[in-house]
Amino acid sequence: MKKNPREKGDKTKLKALDWAKIEPSKILNTIWEKDMDETEIEFDEINFKEEFCLKPTVAKSSKSSVSSSTKKKKKCYCESDQQRNITIVLNTIIKKLKDKNEKSGTSEREKEEKLVKLINSLVEELEDCGMSEPKILTPDNISLLIPILPTEAVFNKVSKESAVLETEDDYDPADLFIIYIGVIIGYKERLQSLLFLSEYKVMIQNLEIFIGFFDKGFDFVLKSQNLKRLFEIMLAIGNYMNGITVRGGAFGFQLDSINKFIELKSKDNKTNLLDYIVEFIYEDINNRLLIDNLLENFKNFKSMEINSINELMNDLNKKFKNFTTLKEKVEAHKKELEEDDNVEKFLDKYYKLIENEIAKIKTKVDKIQTDFSKVIKFLGEDKYDIEKFIKLFKDFYDELKKSNDLYREKKNKKNKLGKI
Repeated sequence: MKKNPREKGDKTKLKALDWAKIEPSKILNTIWEKDMDETEIEFDEINFKEEFCLKPTVAKSSKSSVSSSTKKKKKCYCESDQQRNITIVLNTIIKKLKDKNEKSGTSEREKEEKLVKLINSLVEELEDCGMSEPKILTPDNISLLIPILPTEAVFNKVSKESAVLETEDDYDPADLFIIYIGVIIGYKERLQSLLFLSEYKVMIQNLEIFIGFFDKGFDFVLKSQNLKRLFEIMLAIGNYMNGITVRGGAFGFQLDSINKFIELKSKDNKTNLLDYIVEFIYEDINNRLLIDNLLENFKNFKSMEINSINELMNDLNKKFKNFTTLKEKVEAHKKELEEDDNVEKFLDKYYKLIENEIAKIKTKVDKIQTDFSKVIKFLGEDKYDIEKFIKLFKDFYDELKKSNDLYREKKNKKNKLGKI
C-alpha cells in the first residue's frame, strides 16, 4: 500500500478516527491483499484539515478571557487517578525545564498553556527519537514518563469519547497527552529504548568488572605457586596427622576438606589447624610473603558475584527486548510512519551496535563456566557447584586472614615482652 503522505514538516493535529485496524499478517486472501495505490485518491487536503483538525489553543487577551471563577470546568475522559498522575509528572518536568528568569504563570489558563506546549514538544522529541540533542527526553524525565503512559485500551477509550471536542483548548491536558502520545508507533518502546541507550554502557562496564574478578581468581588458582605451596603444606600436615591409617598417604584432598583444617581445634580449643599452618609458614619456612600474596589474591573471590552477573545479563537482555519489539512494530506499521519520524534512523544507528555489544559480553559471561570447569579439573574435582566454590574460597579468605591476624597479635605481644 502506497501512502498518501502529508507534506514534510506538517504538524497539523487531526481528530482520531475510531476504527479497528486489520493486522498486516491477516490480510492474506482478503480484499486488502493487493497493493492499493492511495495516491490515486485525491482530495482537498487544506479543506480537509480545516474540517477535521484540532485547532491549536489561541491565547486570549485579558479583556476577552473568562475568569477562572466563572470558566466552565473541562471534562476529562481518562480516570481521575490517571489525570492526576499525568498532570503531576508533566508539571514536574515543566519545573525542571523552567528558565531561572522566566516568570511563573499564576492563572489556570497560563498553567494549562504550558502543559499543552510541553505535550507538543514532547511529541516532536519522541518522533525525533534521540537523533537530536533532547531537551525534554532526558533519562530522568523518561523515567518519570514511562509509568504514566496510556495503554492501548485507555487510548482507544479517550480517543472515542473525546471525539466530540473541536480544539486543543477543549481538551483536558491529560487527555491530550494520551491522544497525542498514543498515535505514535511504539511510543512506549521508544521511551524504554531511549532510556536503555543511556544505561547499557554502564551495565556492560559493570559486567566487565565482575567478569574481571573471575578472570583474576581463576588465573590465580591455575598459575599461583604460592597457592600450590600452601596446599602442599596442608597435605603434608594432614598426612602426618593421619599417619598409617586409611586416611593417611593421600596424594591430594578434595575441596570440601579445606573446611576440616578450620574445624579441627587444638587441645585447648583456642586455635585451629589453619592457625598452626600459618604460624608454621612464618616461623619454620620463613616465608612471610606467601601469606600476604595469598590474601591479596583471595580478595578477588570476595568480589565474585555470579548471581549479580546473571541478574545484570538478564536485565540487559530484557531491556534490549524493547528495542526488538520497537523494531518489529516499526516494520509492521512502516507505512503509517510520518515522513519526519526518525525512528527508523534511530534503529539503523543503534540496534546492530547494541546487539553486537551484548553478544560480546555474553561470550565473556559464558566463558566463566568454561574456565570454571578447567579450574575444578585442575583442583582434582569432577564437578562442583560454582556458587559453592565461590563461598568456599570467600570463607577460606576470611579464615586465613583471621589466622594471619592472630599470629601477628601473638608476635607483637611476644616482642613487647622481650623488651621488658
